Amino acid sequence: MSSLLKEGDEFASLEAFLAALKVHEDISAVTYWRRDSRTIESARRCGVYLPDNPEIAYYRLVYCCTFGGRDYISRSTGQRPRQR
Repeated sequence: MSSLLKEGDEFASLEAFLAALKVHEDISAVTYWRRDSRTIESARRCGVYLPDNPEIAYYRLVYCCTFGGRDYISRSTGQRPRQR
């Protein structure tokens, strides 16, 4: 079975991507979840220059399989004070 989606694929709109992801989920019997995302406004605040295009909502969008994906790395330092 060939994969419908590959890393680096580009889509004309978010709706086109979500439709392709739904087809891929149905064919491969795997569920994906949005692990990470960054909006255009947030990327601009960090100094990334992006042209004005109201059709684009996300600068970065990462989906992962519910059964795998990257390992979770906690950023906690254990320094939270006692809450009593």
